[in-house]
Amino acid sequence: MSRPDASTCICVTQPEEEPVSLFELKAHLRVDGSDEDNLLSMILTAARERIEQETRRALIRQQWTAYIKNAGCGNLPVELPRPRLMPDGVLLEYRDTAGAWHASTDFMVQSAREPALLWITASPSGIDSPRSPEDAVWRVTYWSGYGSDSAAVPGPLKHAILLLSAHLEKNREIVSTGASVSEIPKSLDWMLDPCRVPWGGGIK
Repeated sequence: MSRPDASTCICVTQPEEEPVSLFELKAHLRVDGSDEDNLLSMILTAARERIEQETRRALIRQQWTAYIKNAGCGNLPVELPRPRLMPDGVLLEYRDTAGAWHASTDFMVQSAREPALLWITASPSGIDSPRSPEDAVWRVTYWSGYGSDSAAVPGPLKHAILLLSAHLEKNREIVSTGASVSEIPKSLDWMLDPCRVPWGGGIK
């Protein structure tokens, strides 16, 4: 039996704020004035999204939908991408033969684990059959993140966002000419490694 796979997932509701504020980034960069506030805000978002991808996490509260392939009843759970799972409820749905989606209550969740595990405990009679190996007839929607505001995000992850944002602000072109480049040894890895989520479900 193939393991259920939820690696196909999308963020359906973005965070309402960033883990690091514009004020904090400008203080880190020693930048005065507001001429580049829009650019710095975009850099903060890009840095946060990259850190989330590197750690396989959601930092600030956001909503995800994962499409589950190879799902079925039994002893094999599916890992839910982008922990940590927040206590906002989990919506499990299945697709019927007409293509409509319906809610199911036949599941269990182990939410304390990272990533959380979901077991589908019963299969409805009207569920559609997968049209291909990549077709998912189950999907699950849930909220994840450390919390709703930046205070909930661990300090090492916030500092990693500051370091990456400073790099992006200083290096604004794809190619750097006429300058030597050196990397601060292991600084980002040291902060990110303890926060990386082990993943068996195939997500990148």
